[in-house]
Amino acid sequence: MRLERSGRLLSLARQGELPIEAPRHTEATAALIGAATGALAVAVALGVLHADGSAVRQALAALTLFLGIATGPIVLGVWLSWQYRVRPRPGQTLACVGAAVFAVCALAGFFMRGL
Repeated sequence: MRLERSGRLLSLARQGELPIEAPRHTEATAALIGAATGALAVAVALGVLHADGSAVRQALAALTLFLGIATGPIVLGVWLSWQYRVRPRPGQTLACVGAAVFAVCALAGFFMRGL
């Protein structure tokens, strides 16, 4: 059984696809990536709203906030595949999306209060 497993691991290693788990700190990094994309989305939405207060710009700012939340898992997936050659786990994705939602809600409530 060990020889079969070793043979399978060697064939995966030759293909560059070892089944390696990402380190534990990746959940915290996933949360940081989510918070950063959420904060960037709020900054872009704030810039869009300061230019003009028309309905089209308000809709574009709202779309920017939603896209900022959705961008987090994409950036997380790219980072994990580049750094560790693994896909995001559900816990990492939840940490990323949760931090992005928290950052967007907190920063939008703080910075866009008077708009």
